[in-house]
Amino acid sequence: MAGNVASCILDESPILSLSVKIAESIQDQVIGNLKPHSLNCEQWVVLKLVESGDAQRPSQLSKIMGISCPRITRIIDQLEQRDLIERAVGVEDRRVFKILLTEKGESIAKRAVKIASLLPLIDESTLTEKEKILFDCFLENRQLL
Repeated sequence: MAGNVASCILDESPILSLSVKIAESIQDQVIGNLKPHSLNCEQWVVLKLVESGDAQRPSQLSKIMGISCPRITRIIDQLEQRDLIERAVGVEDRRVFKILLTEKGESIAKRAVKIASLLPLIDESTLTEKEKILFDCFLENRQLL
């Protein structure tokens, strides 16, 4: 299938169509996996960013997620009320605090769905022949799209 990469890239319509189907499938699966934990997508992203170490301060979360600081504060408040995260006052600057996962938050973050693991779960019967070729290309070389 790798020989079809150039032809995969040239035909934009199937790429767009496949992208939409992948996005819809991932969204449905993510939402379904978050329901048992009573999390919304924003809360899940905060947990995953804190777990990964990519963001530990509200300003970092705001920048990465592209949402306002007041919105991040509300999300943090909600997660803190549920004992999923805690705020730790900064050692060097007491005005700054870090977001840390609690034991319960860590457990949920580890169990929460991983996006990459959802790709094989896409119903290939809904794909056109061109989309199937593109999807196979994508799975073989994830940097393609």
